[in-house]
Amino acid sequence: MVGWPDPLGEETKRSDQGTGDVEHVCDWILISGGLADTRTPCSGALGSPDMTTDLEELAVRLREFVRVREWEQFHTPKNLAMALSGEVGELVAEFQWLTADESQHLDDEALGRVRAEIGDVTLYLIRLADVLGIDLVAAAHAKLDESARRYDPALYRGSARKAPPATN
Repeated sequence: MVGWPDPLGEETKRSDQGTGDVEHVCDWILISGGLADTRTPCSGALGSPDMTTDLEELAVRLREFVRVREWEQFHTPKNLAMALSGEVGELVAEFQWLTADESQHLDDEALGRVRAEIGDVTLYLIRLADVLGIDLVAAAHAKLDESARRYDPALYRGSARKAPPATN
């Protein structure tokens, strides 16, 4: 069983088969919209509960970083998405013209640049999710659940082909 916070602020558990069966585990304490900065402890939660907590702490720290500089006025979803796109472009540029093998064996200098760009991408993505009130981890789990339904391992194992469009 894997657990994670859902958008309603409750810890849930799902079977690893992705059946969507949900079992209530415990409530989270949510603070002022968006990502929470305080949580109640839960046993048996996400295999790495620190990841969610770390993302939330980072969102809170980033929110404060923006607030003290009075940059909220610039952090519209449009501007954040554009900045995120620019940072993704800088990350991609680090791999441009490398072979697949070279991209898997970066030297320390290149790895440092990639790490910095991944940091930029992460910060903008967390900030965008925070401004829109989207639980980033829950959104990623929902997307992975959808992909698990669309890409049956028996049909797609070892294949790069796309699944048919999702139907809602």
